[in-house]
This record gives sequence, structure tokens and C-alpha cells, in this order.
Amino acid sequence: MKIQETIASGCQKIKEFATASAQYVVKIAGQATQAIKNLAMRIYDFVVPLFASMKGWVGANKQLVMWSLGSAAVAVALYALITRMCSKQGPNPIHA
Repeated sequence: MKIQETIASGCQKIKEFATASAQYVVKIAGQATQAIKNLAMRIYDFVVPLFASMKGWVGANKQLVMWSLGSAAVAVALYALITRMCSKQGPNPIHA
């Protein structure tokens, strides 16, 4: 009978350990979830006003933004044209 009691006691201890471990994992997972949620809310609270401010600035300065985008498009087109013209003068020494 002593062996059966020892085995039963050991099984009970294993069950208690498994239950305690599972409860600990659930607790840690809950804390991690809450921490991630808090971080996400902090990021949201930081980013939303920035985008609202940027949206307001763009709305107030629409003509400046459009001029800047047009200037950038012209600069890219000129760069592409000049690069193409220069590449027709001979092989590129970097790739030769």
C-alpha cells in the first residue's frame, strides 16, 4: 500500500505543479497582452495628433504642396534625361 500511496501522492504533486504552471502562464500572458495594449494606445495617442496636424497643414498649404510635388517631378524627369544623355557617351566605367 505504501507504493500506491507514494505514486498517488506523486501524481497529485505533478497535477498541482501543472495547474500552478498553467495559471502562471495565463497570468504572464495576460500581463503581456495588457502591456502590448497599453503600448499600442500610447503609440496611437502620439501618432493621431501628428497626422491631424499634418492634414491641417497640408489643407492650409495645398498650393505649396502641389508646387513642391511638381518641382520634384520636374527634377526627377531632368535627372532621368541627363542620366540617359550621359550614358550614350560611352561605356560606364563602373560597369566596364
